[in-house]
Amino acid sequence: MDLGIAGRTALVTGASSGIGYGIARALGREGVRVGLAARRADRLHALASAIEDDEGPPPVVIPCDLLREDAAEHVAREARDGLRRYQF
Repeated sequence: MDLGIAGRTALVTGASSGIGYGIARALGREGVRVGLAARRADRLHALASAIEDDEGPPPVVIPCDLLREDAAEHVAREARDGLRRYQF
């Protein structure tokens, strides 16, 4: 399926499982550069590998616990810095 969104960027929280995982994987298949945020770093790295195996752009892995007070700033900074490094 081609949704015409290749080359865009997205940040997916809760990306290590469930609907977040499914959304991130689908976006990667569509050629979207994704930032992957969740607590379980091992699962995020596995998802990043799966997206690259699907020939999607290399994702940015952002392990974090969104319950922490500084989490939003951390995720935003890591996503901005990581996603801007990639040129389409």
